Amino acid sequence: MVSNDDLGAHVKRGLPAVLVGASLLGFAAVFVKWGMLGGASPLAVGLYRMIIALPIAFFLARRAAYLRLDSHSLWGMAAGVAFAGDLMLWHRSMLYTSAANSTFIVCGLAPVWVALFSIVFHGLHYRWLGWLGQGLCLSGALVLALARGGKGRRVGHGR
Repeated sequence: MVSNDDLGAHVKRGLPAVLVGASLLGFAAVFVKWGMLGGASPLAVGLYRMIIALPIAFFLARRAAYLRLDSHSLWGMAAGVAFAGDLMLWHRSMLYTSAANSTFIVCGLAPVWVALFSIVFHGLHYRWLGWLGQGLCLSGALVLALARGGKGRRVGHGR
């Protein structure tokens, strides 16, 4: 059991890490587009992102003694494969549409797909508050998708 003092220390260390991570993820599409302007393909940018991140993730997992082979680890590996597929799809979609559209379509709709799959495959039932949150997110995404005012085309060959 974690005491309140330990919990406060975790929050003080964790919140800045979450803020930095969210900021970096928010700029990921911009960095991919910059790489494309330099002549790299989106998949090459994704490959280098993973090559840089994997040794760090391996070190952190090894330090925390998470590297063992059991059913939980196999589920974790399956989640890693699904995440790699998601990243590949996101990087590939940058060739066909803008960074904002790509991020919305591939990443922004992920909670909707998770909810639908959990209903179909696990028989879960969400309360009205969960569906309200999904509806608010989708309505905000719809507003962004229909917004005019940006220069250039909204869809096309990654422009």
